[in-house]
Amino acid sequence: MSMLVKAFAYGIVVERSFLSQRQLERLFQHYLGRSLKAELLRIQIEKAQQLLAETDLPVKTIAIRTGFRSEQYFSEAFFRQCGLRPTVYRQHHRASTEPLCSRG
Repeated sequence: MSMLVKAFAYGIVVERSFLSQRQLERLFQHYLGRSLKAELLRIQIEKAQQLLAETDLPVKTIAIRTGFRSEQYFSEAFFRQCGLRPTVYRQHHRASTEPLCSRG
């Protein structure tokens, strides 16, 4: 997801909800316990996990394909969400069938 696509997706969600941005954010937080932006980030990280586990794509390529502006920013966001760096996640995932990232 590119930055433009992420911004567009956020705008579409707000528009289609027929609520103000603030109302939607409040409801999202109330019912899901996280912000809409946090949910979009969770979806990005989930896609990155899939690519890390199922492909040999370089981390930089995965970062770009999942909408992060740099490999470093992706690695930091992935670590905050999962507690592991993307390369470590990939190594552990290939050695185990257990899910490794349960945060978020």
